[in-house]
Amino acid sequence: MDGKILVIDDEIHLRTMMCEWLEEAGYVAYMAPGGEEGLRILSEKRPDVVVSDIWMPGMDGYHFSRLARKNSDVSIILMSGVSSEIEVLKNMDVGADGILIKPFDMDEFLDRVEKILEERSHRKPTKLGSPSPPKAPSDDQGEAYLLEAYRSLSKEDQHLIIDMAERLRGD
Repeated sequence: MDGKILVIDDEIHLRTMMCEWLEEAGYVAYMAPGGEEGLRILSEKRPDVVVSDIWMPGMDGYHFSRLARKNSDVSIILMSGVSSEIEVLKNMDVGADGILIKPFDMDEFLDRVEKILEERSHRKPTKLGSPSPPKAPSDDQGEAYLLEAYRSLSKEDQHLIIDMAERLRGD
């Protein structure tokens, strides 16, 4: 497999295990304990994909994603232990290309990374920090299509969608 992957998580055991899985699958893996170090590695190593936890001390995954999007076209997968639809919508608001719900196994993790890399290979080059325009999805690309479509909305429309989802759930 080709690809450079950066794993950002404050839990050393999890990020070490994820990097081992990636290296065993043939990827080049980098790791960082938080968003600040992740930005430094992003700048120096220019990975293809970043897999970042959301809830970390210091710079969280949301803040990291916003900053990364300003300076890079890196694909971002956010990890969370929260599986609600609202959490997924918030992840889209910061420009995530996907989400992994903890706990996950090696196959699920590697499949997600592989799908993101495959989508990157078909992406047209864009101005740094700008997502590619949405295109018609195949069955395997439905989630990515929805993420891209959501990102193409104005912030006001994104907030309306979040408010509607919250009302439908009764939050």
